[in-house]
Amino acid sequence: MIILKLLITPLVVLLLAQVWSEFKSSRLGLFWFFFWFIAWLTVEVILFFPQVTTFLAKILGVERGIDSIIYLSIVALFYLTFRIYLKIENLNRKISKLAQKDALKKADR
Repeated sequence: MIILKLLITPLVVLLLAQVWSEFKSSRLGLFWFFFWFIAWLTVEVILFFPQVTTFLAKILGVERGIDSIIYLSIVALFYLTFRIYLKIENLNRKISKLAQKDALKKADR
């Protein structure tokens, strides 16, 4: 477990620094700053205090702590996938509108 802590802790610190950098340069909004900051801090807390997962499992009504983490991770991944899907659809609509405007401009010439 010590090796895992030595490997993951610097990674989490780097990721937290990147989240802060993205937020400070306005490439990351306040909601997503807090989302990612809390997510990476949660990884670190679970790494150093794995008994937290057992407490979480009891609240969620599952037997093992790791099961609660897996279930919550799956829900988070579905949520992020949905958000990405919405962004892609929005970009597709914008591209279509731009292409239509460009085609109309070329047709008027």
